[in-house]
Amino acid sequence: MAVSDISSFLETNQSWIERVIEKTPPVRTIYLGDSFSFLGKKYTLRQDPLRKKGAWQQGGDLIVGAGVFDLNKTVEAFLRKESHIFFQKESKHYAEKINRGFEKIVIRDGSTRWGSCSSSGSLSYSWRLGFAPLEIARYVCVHEVAHLKEMNHSSKFWTVVSSLDPLYEEHRKWLKKDGEKLKRIHFSRANES
Repeated sequence: MAVSDISSFLETNQSWIERVIEKTPPVRTIYLGDSFSFLGKKYTLRQDPLRKKGAWQQGGDLIVGAGVFDLNKTVEAFLRKESHIFFQKESKHYAEKINRGFEKIVIRDGSTRWGSCSSSGSLSYSWRLGFAPLEIARYVCVHEVAHLKEMNHSSKFWTVVSSLDPLYEEHRKWLKKDGEKLKRIHFSRANES
């Protein structure tokens, strides 16, 4: 694109751009020493100077090795594993309630969807749901499991959802209102940019 076209676009859409920026939640950075909640557990992010690699839970601490190059990537890998365990258990629980099975659980970092259900029965969830209150993560699980029975958003589908989560409307509203904040969380050392 020509610079003049870009300038014209920016001038023409300035008020819209400002509104979008204003609505975008700020980035939340979790530094070493900070605490955060994930899937109902509280962690304090710490570093072990004697270990080079990896991330592991030790009591209420999430420990990373001092030689970890990319703190965000290492912590994310740990939290993805925790998410897989959680969503595997919850999906099984809700699927049994509606007499359905599923193929597998996939954990993603979806920027547009919190979860999905394929026609083959694969359930996919965003690991970032772990930063939400547990009932919100469970609602998304209920929503995707309900698709195992009703692969649409018909009234029958919402009846299945309601039978598994009577407060689903409240949980849905929370996700629409506050869900973007979950996508803006990352981990960093104090001296990283």
